Amino acid sequence: MMDRLQEKHIVTTIKTDPGRGFRMLMGRYGEPVYWHIRRLVVSHDDAEDAAQETFIRVFRSIGQFRKGSSLKTWIYRIATNEALRILERRRQELVPLDTPGSGGFLRKS
Repeated sequence: MMDRLQEKHIVTTIKTDPGRGFRMLMGRYGEPVYWHIRRLVVSHDDAEDAAQETFIRVFRSIGQFRKGSSLKTWIYRIATNEALRILERRRQELVPLDTPGSGGFLRKS
C-alpha cells in the first residue's frame, strides 16, 4: 500500500514540479531499472543507454499513465522494451559470414 502512495506522489510531483518529480523518479527507480536492463543486455554502455531512454520516455509519457495501474510495472515494461530494442539493433548489426563452415558472424561496418 505504501508503494502505491509513493508512486502516486511521484506521478503528481512530476506533473506539478517536473524537476523535483524527475529526481524522485530516478531516486526510486534509477538503479533497479538499470540492473533490470543490464541483466537483459549485459553491456554496461547498452544498459545505461536503455535506462536513459526509459526515463525520458516515462517522463514524456507520464500523462498517458493510467492512475489505477502500477507505476513500477509500467516503467519496467518500458525498460524491457528499450532493452529488447537494443538487442534487436545489435542482432541486425551482425551478419553471417558467407564462407561455409566458418560458423561465425561479422559486425556490419
